Order: sequence, then structure tokens, then C-alpha cells
Amino acid sequence: VLNLKRTLYLLDHVYRFSGLGDGSTPLNETSEKLLTNYAASYIQIALQLRKPLLDKKAEIDKAQASAVPPIGLEEKKREYADTLAIVLSKLDQCVAMIPWDWRPRVLRHELLVAHGRAAEAEKKIREALKIEPENPDYLRMLLQVLEIQGKKKEAGDLMRKMVESNIDSWETYLSTAQSYMEMGAVDSAIMVMEQFSALHPDDRRAPSVVAQLRQFKKQREQAAVSADSAAGK
Repeated sequence: VLNLKRTLYLLDHVYRFSGLGDGSTPLNETSEKLLTNYAASYIQIALQLRKPLLDKKAEIDKAQASAVPPIGLEEKKREYADTLAIVLSKLDQCVAMIPWDWRPRVLRHELLVAHGRAAEAEKKIREALKIEPENPDYLRMLLQVLEIQGKKKEAGDLMRKMVESNIDSWETYLSTAQSYMEMGAVDSAIMVMEQFSALHPDDRRAPSVVAQLRQFKKQREQAAVSADSAAGK
């Protein structure tokens, strides 16, 4: 189990290198590797807290929908908001350190969308597209948040651009989904395959992959529950 406070204290106050990744210090091969390791630590924080945050959000949503909100709800809401803010701030820091790396951007996008902050997710991904305007991952993420917000015209224009530039090819989507799976971002992999299916409704390959991914996600969640139960005995 991740000790968030201890991990953040070590990263921010103990293993701290001023100027690393902010452009003020020239980077050699050693410091570049250190920068990557630093970023990996922030990414790991996000990965470790992704499910607990979703569970906490679901718990709060359920409590708020009840006729009589339970005692302690406001405290849970503050804890949830504070934890989410910490994770997002660390991913922002990670993006600033390694702006060329897609992983922290993907995780940040996934968290923003999952927690009802699509407008913020759109702003962040547009910033990424200024650096890599033809990045297929970023274009797909932009398409997702445009659709979520009901921006149909913009989404349609973007979809046509993707089709015309062959960004919507099966190989590109499958490769992207595989990259997400290697990082442990199953929901993002599912999102990619669902987008391909929406663009190509007659192609049955994507629904088959989505079904496999959902089954994998279910098995992983069941395994996690079993492990928690065993640890609590």
C-alpha cells in the first residue's frame, strides 16, 4: 500500500534536485536518466491512487444520492478532493519535467475525464497538441472530450481530419491500445478501441478486443479484492 505522505515528502524534500527539468540546469546523460526516474515516481503515484480515487468518488456519489446523507460525508469529500488535487498537481509537475513523454499526459487526461473535469482535460490536451499537432493519441483524447461535452461540430470536424490523414487505421489504434495496456491504463485502452468502433461500425475487430479488455479488467479487480480480503485476515 502506498504511503502517499511519506512518498511525497521524500520526493519533494529529500531526493530533491533544484533546477532539474525546469530549463535552468543543463542536462547530461546522467541527469536525463534521473529526470526520467523522477517522472516515473510521479506516474506511479497516479497509478496507485487511480482506483482508490474512483472508489471514493463512487462512494461519495452514492452517499449524496441517498435520502439522508451519512455522517462524515463532508470529510470524505474533502479527503477525496485533496487527494485528487495532489495527484493532478504531481502529473502537472511530471509533464513540465518531461513534456515529450505521453504517459503523464494520458494519465492526467484519464483522471480528469473520470472525475468529471472534461473542460479542463480539453484545455490540457490542446496544450499538448501545440507541441505535437499530429500526435494520434492526443487527437483521439481531444475527440473524446469534445464528444463528452457535446461539441458535435468540432468533434465531427476532427473525426474527418483523422479519417483523411489515416490516423484512424486499425494498426494505429491497436498499437496505441497495446501501449496503454503495457502501462496498466486499461480504461484508456478500452476508450481507444471504442473510438475505432465508432468510426468503423461494420468492423467487428474492435468490439471483440473491447470485450477481452473488459474481461481482463474484471479479473484484475476481482484479484485485487481477493488480495485485500486476504490481507485483512
